[in-house]
Amino acid sequence: MTAEAAAGQEPYDVVIVGAGMVGSILAKELTRRQLRVLVLEAGVAQANSYEGYLSYLDSFYQAVAKTPESPYPFNPNAPQPDVVGVAPESYFVQLGPQPFRSTYARALGGTMLHWMGTCLRMLPEDFDSRSRFGVGRDWPLGYDDLRPYYELAEHEIGVSADVADQEYLGVSFGEGYEYPMKRIPPSYADRTLAASTDGMTIDLGGTDLTLRVRSTPAGRNSMPNGDYQPVGAVDPRPHGQDLARTLGQR
Repeated sequence: MTAEAAAGQEPYDVVIVGAGMVGSILAKELTRRQLRVLVLEAGVAQANSYEGYLSYLDSFYQAVAKTPESPYPFNPNAPQPDVVGVAPESYFVQLGPQPFRSTYARALGGTMLHWMGTCLRMLPEDFDSRSRFGVGRDWPLGYDDLRPYYELAEHEIGVSADVADQEYLGVSFGEGYEYPMKRIPPSYADRTLAASTDGMTIDLGGTDLTLRVRSTPAGRNSMPNGDYQPVGAVDPRPHGQDLARTLGQR
């Protein structure tokens, strides 16, 4: 796809609609390959400055209902659905039943602005649910096709998790792969719950199932693995990153 940037400029090679997680990573990969990329975002870019960030805080404080979308002012040119009932005047229009409602943010950064950081991979069986279970549709590709792209995205995001902890239900990793950051240590409540439920057997429709407690891969900073350096969270002093590796450890 090509588009004229403006009068007198060369056309772009690729136009990406949406400056969220997917659009941002895609733009980065394409520019690495020397392509001219234009990213279009319907929302505002207030968080590019500290003053803009403070304006988001003001919007949140003034909002009656404190929802994930509250910090981001309503933009009539790019409306967004809100948690409170998923507003009917939102940009999204669903023709027919909508059993699984969701929301998103229309601003530079997209839903990453209020994302919880959950970075679960899909299970291999998710790609052929029609063949396996008679529901949904089979994908034209499988888990192994997407695995290298999961790894790329996890390193761009800076996911904190442990490979051994995540190797269950058919999830596999490339040889020698490790998440960019170490698993976030379970809290006291997490450990107490896990001690009571991990390995427990329950009956589900006549089938015995064993419960396994696993940490959720998270797009939040923990301790870096190897030489990984999280962008925006690195001590700028000489050898500062080496010093930061011991923070929070006991």
